Amino acid sequence: NLILLLPALLAVNVTTISILLTKIYDLKKEFPNVSFKGPILAMKHSITEQIILVLLATLTLILREGKAMNIFASESGQNFLSVVLIMLAISAIQIVLDTANALFKFLNTEDEIKNA
Repeated sequence: NLILLLPALLAVNVTTISILLTKIYDLKKEFPNVSFKGPILAMKHSITEQIILVLLATLTLILREGKAMNIFASESGQNFLSVVLIMLAISAIQIVLDTANALFKFLNTEDEIKNA
């Protein structure tokens, strides 16, 4: 189920970032001297982080389900991999929450700029 959840969270993140980029593009037309390089770079990093999380979760699940690796075949090894999977899921959710918070802050800032 985690392999389905992580790409879904990635899709939510990409959609939210698309909304932010659209707003940035609109603001860039109104305020051409304002640089948005920092936020755009942070958005790229966010997507990269989530792709890495999906890959790590896939690798962890392979190690957890595969019995070829004796180091993870024990109960403590399985528990360790379960904790790793939980940490990856929490990290993915945190990235989406950060992006959503950025969207709300950005929309509030946009309103303040237009009302000033």
